[in-house]
Amino acid sequence: MLVPVQSDERVMDAAASSNWGRGRLLRIALRQPRIIRGVQCFYQYSISAHAAFQRRLVLADSVRVRRQGIITCEEVKCLATRNFDTIGFMENHQIKNFLFAVLFLLFCTHSCSALPLDWQVDSGGVLFQDNFSNPSSGWQRASTVGGILDYDGGGFRFMVTAPDFNFWSVPGLNLQNVIVDVDVGRLAGPIENRMGLLCRYRDEGNYYFFAISSDGYYGVGKVVNGTLSLVGQAEMNYTPAINQGMTANHLHAECVGNQLIFYINEKPVALVTDFDLAEGDVGLLAGTFDETGVDVIFDNFIVTKP
Repeated sequence: MLVPVQSDERVMDAAASSNWGRGRLLRIALRQPRIIRGVQCFYQYSISAHAAFQRRLVLADSVRVRRQGIITCEEVKCLATRNFDTIGFMENHQIKNFLFAVLFLLFCTHSCSALPLDWQVDSGGVLFQDNFSNPSSGWQRASTVGGILDYDGGGFRFMVTAPDFNFWSVPGLNLQNVIVDVDVGRLAGPIENRMGLLCRYRDEGNYYFFAISSDGYYGVGKVVNGTLSLVGQAEMNYTPAINQGMTANHLHAECVGNQLIFYINEKPVALVTDFDLAEGDVGLLAGTFDETGVDVIFDNFIVTKP
């Protein structure tokens, strides 16, 4: 019988802090150009951060604006704050609009960094997907004394060479309610291993996990403030739903509200409730127990909105 990972085991965080969302796309419709003391300014833009938010404002220095194009929050900051001395030459209505641009910048800066991605997507829509064919798609890679995690042959591979050691990688997202699917297979190493999914990952001390082993055991758990525990089970439980040995498995995890649901090869194995974590990243996990040499590979990672 396998036992769950102990909370004091060594853990390596392969993820950098997420800046995803700071480049949230804003569509800007160009109306009219105007020249003020040699500085080209555009005014009467229609800015839409989402369907219900439309206002007008003046942006100075148009060099990064494209007609009917797309602009990022960083660009809004640049455009709204440069050439501030031109404000004295604007008409009164332009001054009001310019001041609104500054207020909008504050809204943009906060919302782009704080709002989860899934507010933009309808139910059933894809939030993120990756078949790992592009090594620049954003997953964190590492090569340490504990092992290697990296893109390999159209998959994402974990090789863990230290005992009682976990590796994980995240793409750098901020999400609330998610459904996460992935295929995972054992390439080599012991059948007493760990491989699985993460959701609501905030940092190395706070996340939910859904894990299986190649000898038929599974666990749903969490790490909160650095303390690991299983949720709804005292130890990893056996299930015949897991394909043992070298055969691949399809993992399906749902983090919806306070419910955590785990399917293995389309068979439900766990439905538990927890209130500790509300949002965060998604990711992949692999690790060892006593025996080293775990070698697993993931493919067809997809995140959808419930």
